[in-house]
Amino acid sequence: MSIQKYNLYRIDWTDAHSNGGWTLPKDVDIKPVKVHSVGWLIKDTKDYFVLAQNMSSSGNSADRIHIPKKWIHKKRKITGNIIIYE
Repeated sequence: MSIQKYNLYRIDWTDAHSNGGWTLPKDVDIKPVKVHSVGWLIKDTKDYFVLAQNMSSSGNSADRIHIPKKWIHKKRKITGNIIIYE
């Protein structure tokens, strides 16, 4: 498998988040977390995308993130001069 099989994307999305520790209800942060993730799109299902931040020359992926499609605001394919393994 070659890294050239996958396209590089930037996905803008809103993530769920949590806070640990004791906090008064009036002090709880209720603002959504806006995230910009970049990676190789290695899986596209009906409900989610999977981005891999790292790809090896043998085709293995690491540091993957599963992003629910309902949480995505924008998906952009990254093009241009990208150095990739052959």
